[in-house]
Amino acid sequence: MTVSVLRSTTDNLTIEFILPEYQILSREGYSYIECPELKREEIEGRIDLPYYSFLIGVPTNGNVHSTIILKEDSFFDLTAPVAPFPKFIKESQDETYTHVYEIKQDVYLPETSKELLEISEPYLWRQQTVVMVIIRPFTVHNNRLKIVDKLKLSFSLTGNKAANPFTDKNFEKIFKNTIINFDISKHWSSEKRVQKQDNPFSHADRWFKIPITESGICKLTKQELSQAGIDVENLDPNEIKVFNGGGYSQDRDIFNSLYPFEEVPVFVSANGSDFTVYFYVRGTNGFQLNQDYNQYFNPYTGENIYWLTYNYNTDITSHNNSQNKSTRDQTKRETLTTYRYSEHFEKEKVRSEPDGIVWYWQSFIGSGAKTKNFDFSVSELNTNEPQELIINFNINPYSSITTYVNGILLTKYTSRGSHITYTGNFFQNGKNTLKIVQSASSSQALYFDYYEISYTKNLKMENNYLEFSLPQDSLEYTVNVTNVSNNELQIFQIRKFDQASKITNYNYASNTLSFEATSDTAGTKFCIVSNGGYIIPDVIEEKFKPLVYLNGAEIRSYLRDEVTLANTEAIIITPAQFWEKSKELADVHIQYDGLNVMVVNIDDIYDEFSWGLTDVVAVRYFLKYGFDYYAIIPERKLSYVVLAGDGTNDFRGYEPGSEEKNKILPFLKVTTVSDDKFVYFTNTNPSLMIGRFPGYTSSQMEIMIDKTIDYITQPNYGYWRNRVILCADDFLKDGRHKETVNTYNAELCARFIEDNVELVEVYGIRYPLDEFKKRPEANKDLIKKINEGAAVFYYIGHGGYDVMGDEDYFRASRDIGKLNNGDMLNFFIAASCNIGYFDSNTIECTVERFLYTKNRGAVAAFAATRGGGYGPCTRIVDYIVNGASERIRIGEAVIISKGGSVPKSYESYLLFGDPMLRSALPAIRGNITIAQELADSLQARQTAELRGIIDTTGCQLDEVFIVVYDTDYDKVYEYEEKIENVWVTKDTTFIEKGKAIFKGPVSTQDYDFDFGFIVPDDIYGGQLGHILSYSESSSEEVDVAMRYNKRDDIKNHDLIINGYAESENDGPPQITMWMDNDAFKSGDYVSSSPLVYIEILDSNGVNITNYPGHRILLTVDNEDEYNITEYFVYDLDSYIKGSIEYQLESIPAGIHTLRLEVFDNLNEVAFEEVEFKIKSPDNIDVRTVLNYPNPMDDHTYFTFYLDGDASVDIEIFTIAGRKIKIIDNQILHAGYNQVLWNGKDEDGDVPSNGVYFYKLIVNGKRIDDVFKIIIFH
Repeated sequence: MTVSVLRSTTDNLTIEFILPEYQILSREGYSYIECPELKREEIEGRIDLPYYSFLIGVPTNGNVHSTIILKEDSFFDLTAPVAPFPKFIKESQDETYTHVYEIKQDVYLPETSKELLEISEPYLWRQQTVVMVIIRPFTVHNNRLKIVDKLKLSFSLTGNKAANPFTDKNFEKIFKNTIINFDISKHWSSEKRVQKQDNPFSHADRWFKIPITESGICKLTKQELSQAGIDVENLDPNEIKVFNGGGYSQDRDIFNSLYPFEEVPVFVSANGSDFTVYFYVRGTNGFQLNQDYNQYFNPYTGENIYWLTYNYNTDITSHNNSQNKSTRDQTKRETLTTYRYSEHFEKEKVRSEPDGIVWYWQSFIGSGAKTKNFDFSVSELNTNEPQELIINFNINPYSSITTYVNGILLTKYTSRGSHITYTGNFFQNGKNTLKIVQSASSSQALYFDYYEISYTKNLKMENNYLEFSLPQDSLEYTVNVTNVSNNELQIFQIRKFDQASKITNYNYASNTLSFEATSDTAGTKFCIVSNGGYIIPDVIEEKFKPLVYLNGAEIRSYLRDEVTLANTEAIIITPAQFWEKSKELADVHIQYDGLNVMVVNIDDIYDEFSWGLTDVVAVRYFLKYGFDYYAIIPERKLSYVVLAGDGTNDFRGYEPGSEEKNKILPFLKVTTVSDDKFVYFTNTNPSLMIGRFPGYTSSQMEIMIDKTIDYITQPNYGYWRNRVILCADDFLKDGRHKETVNTYNAELCARFIEDNVELVEVYGIRYPLDEFKKRPEANKDLIKKINEGAAVFYYIGHGGYDVMGDEDYFRASRDIGKLNNGDMLNFFIAASCNIGYFDSNTIECTVERFLYTKNRGAVAAFAATRGGGYGPCTRIVDYIVNGASERIRIGEAVIISKGGSVPKSYESYLLFGDPMLRSALPAIRGNITIAQELADSLQARQTAELRGIIDTTGCQLDEVFIVVYDTDYDKVYEYEEKIENVWVTKDTTFIEKGKAIFKGPVSTQDYDFDFGFIVPDDIYGGQLGHILSYSESSSEEVDVAMRYNKRDDIKNHDLIINGYAESENDGPPQITMWMDNDAFKSGDYVSSSPLVYIEILDSNGVNITNYPGHRILLTVDNEDEYNITEYFVYDLDSYIKGSIEYQLESIPAGIHTLRLEVFDNLNEVAFEEVEFKIKSPDNIDVRTVLNYPNPMDDHTYFTFYLDGDASVDIEIFTIAGRKIKIIDNQILHAGYNQVLWNGKDEDGDVPSNGVYFYKLIVNGKRIDDVFKIIIFH
């Protein structure tokens, strides 16, 4: 353990930090510090120095003060600077990434000599007040690396230490594994008092949504309101109220709040019993409305939602709708006949980053792309004032562009960043053309964003609408406007979106309007509108109280109703499309976990928490509200959230395919996608466990949720659940064997978990390269191991969205169909780039294929959405495996692995699947020891005797499956290191797992079991052997695992195997072998893919070590050789007899030989050989055709033998020869077969009593024989 607690009291915490194993490597001009147990900040260009962090729990209003008790240092002379964290460059569209190392001085240098210790200010994480402590054991001083090897620290704890009960049960395991003194600090639990938020929708019974896309004056007639379902005859129009949130995109910063829901002034015009209402509206466009994104367009939606209601019983805000006179100095009055007009031109068509949030209009990249032309119109141009043109790019174009308007070269400009502002007289009334030319010699990756025009315009109404601002706020003006229609003419002063007043004092004559105007507030606008210029909404839609599914029942409730939704612990957020399937998942957790689970529609979240606008921040506001207010019973605090839906980084669906995938949008900042950001409430500590099902079709969601439900409710017990696959990339990158770190990380992970599980290692370095620099044998082996089943599959290495490793260890689009592990689904974890790139609108990433491919793949996944480092993947495997005894949930393991407080580099690693799910790994319940009368070690040829105890209660476990492994051993591999610009070959050592030497089931008596085996001659020998065992009780739905430990040291799980015992061999193994069935005789016909059965008996046991020269080999026709050693299993309670079942595939028609070679544990060999035949599909014989029962009532079975694989049809006829039924296309195998008939004809009717006949058609050929069947009901 890196940090150990020496002392923990209410006043003091003393810890000891010991630097874990590390390597300092030098290659290609940099020094690299590899220390996988520590974290890395993983910020591009910053010095890559590993660090360690942990949390200390402190009292309410408390803090910590640190003292260094002991520090042991060492130094390392650097021959090259420490490498920065690299940027990741994709080698091609679907391949892996290359690391490019470039120092960014602004972030590199300040990090080189940071303080050893960094302690944050206290903050509240759910109910726990914590500080984060960072230990930096590596710092750089004058080209020397200072290394802190050991550190002892004392922390004094201050604050209010009054005991408060701990109630946050759903997070207890998380706190226990992340807060170093949680045993003490749990008693200082505290609740942050959050002021109750008002629910504006609770103040009226009916609400209506009005989508708006532009600015202006909205007009609603009595008839339109009636068509929306409002009883207008009994409505006082003065009771109508309209509300709006301003059309803002919400700020993503966790310390900001939801923009308020404001009442918008409504103006009623009545004419007898008829009436019309007017109010000011605006769309979602504008830099001011989208400040957090620095964009003109709202990134999520083009619709602003206005809410109309009536009989509203409480005012939210109160506005004086009459014109307010300015209190400023208004001594001067001017006549205004012109105004300054601005117009923004922008289209979203391309992105400089394919997964970024920023869109551009056009790209200057590529042949013929250096010149861009844009047309726009100008009207009522007043040439007395200069015009202005602003153009904007993705970067500063410097001097690489020239700009023309109407053929005029623009030379007068100012430049600020990516903006260029031109001034002069270059516009003309009517059509104008903007031309931008990039220099042909420029290599800049330039993207054009938008342009804006600004000019002085005559005050003339166009299209019955005019909107303008006064030149100066402090002056009163006489405004003269021409071309004004008096039909439904109105004038409004707009101070803010929710502050409008109507100007009624004006003069109108001869289509000319005159009125006095003052701008008494910055940003004030005036709107003049007449008939034909009003905004008429296309839709007025009634919004009903949300339908939620809570604890098995559908109810209507506002999401801010903490009484109705009290004690919700888990929330599933879904679009309407997946509502019913999400309810099924909720029911499972209600029934099996006892959790209070709610399903809620994503659109209802947008309505209540971003006032109807699509916005990712609304999800966070909603979840925080539930966290703050739902828990009336403290133990039932909101803890889990599932996002049931895909989402792309093309939020508004600009590109084809995006819109249909945008079910629940991802939280994207710059180019980092992280669902963690939905659950950051007070800091970068996730306050909820969160996971996502990334499906966008009903079938995809059905597959993923059905996989999860079956995994929970219909577990497939078996030894596979005690298995973990570790797949590590090789050393090869850029043509050189230089990257040992992937295998090194896999070895570290193996060390953490090897005592508790069977490790299946698929390491690239152990497989040959082909001529294409691929490792096909590794690919084949990995697929085989996945199909054999494992609870966890962990890949470490280079990757892309579709591929693991440059060597093609697994290519999802090609290989997913080769998997058949449907009842042995794994938890897939990938420390690699882009494996979880779910938010693309054009591709399917590996995680998606693993999750929503039916009957194969994974039940959940943890992977990165972008390129990056290894993330917390090894830690999550550690916690999943070693936390199995605590039945840890994968959502708990994710937060624990990220360390509570999530480093920025870990944010892109996401959980895909259900965070409430537990892995298939069995709990460790018991142990195995060598019999007391024997030495606490083993020898070759010895008959070992061992005893086990199952530590469980209330479950009857009939059998225990045992696997004994030879000792692990070292193996040397070569790699390359660049020293002084010369590549030098070096050696490195990795551990090879010991071979299995015994594998088989044993019986239990009560909760004890004994077993023995003969230790083979072929043992490697050493101190690191292992024994694992597994037992299940499927009737009681429980399984457990046991492991070996020494008799005198229960924490020592290493089995010693050394030396030789005396033993004699009494002959070679005895072999019995048949094919397809036990009636087989040498020379018989079998299926084209026959199942081979082998029984082996030897008093010295069978050698299953799988060492070359002593393997169990099956050879067909003396050519095709199959190593079947791993398939041997001893019989129950035997160590001398066992069997193998092995399926041969696609043997051609003809006569063949099958030869078996096997060794006993003392390496005496035996052989067995048989001959078999396979028929051509055109020459398959059928024999012993019967049906039973006969006579039949409601069903019968047709039985027969085939001497080859075949497609069989069965036709059933009346005695008169009329065909009443055909059972077609039955794909059957050689040997005995039976086919069920349910007793119904082709129409689904039951035939009457009588005699019938049936015939068989084999591979399209009707056999001559006719068979009789009697139906008797």
